[in-house]
Amino acid sequence: MCERFWGGELGRRVSEATPIFADASISGVRWAGLTLAGFVLAFGIWQVREQRDRVRRPKARFGAQPEKELEFLKRQAFRRMQSGGLAAIVGFLMLVGLHIPAQVAPGWWAAAWLGVLFFSAWAALLALVDATSTWLHYSSESAQTDAEKILLEYQMKKMREQAEAKKNEAAQDSGNSE
Repeated sequence: MCERFWGGELGRRVSEATPIFADASISGVRWAGLTLAGFVLAFGIWQVREQRDRVRRPKARFGAQPEKELEFLKRQAFRRMQSGGLAAIVGFLMLVGLHIPAQVAPGWWAAAWLGVLFFSAWAALLALVDATSTWLHYSSESAQTDAEKILLEYQMKKMREQAEAKKNEAAQDSGNSE
């Protein structure tokens, strides 16, 4: 009787039930991976479409900006369009890697995931270049603005001194005429 409940039939039932739970957990992980891959793919496609519009028609998107600023924004949009394209490629390769079982086609599975790593690193490098470029552009703009501010403050100080000198001169003239 003990064997029937503890070692025999119950043991078989537990061992038969374990794969069901294992498959459910693998299925959940698989769905999470597919969801993430689909999100990355959709984000990449959306980013390419948005940035392509910025590259093609910068004046329509950014309005009346100086030509230097428009060129910077156009280059920035091009870099971001490339990053979006890489995100779309990564999302697609993730879908391929999740679809192909490693046991059935290990070469294709490895190629898909190596592609994910390679294109992710490339996208990260592009993001770093974009961030550096943006920082350099706006720091030089900030330096130029600061220099213009100092020049304007100097000119204002000179004008105040001239106005004060004229006021003192007018006061002296009015004092001498009395």
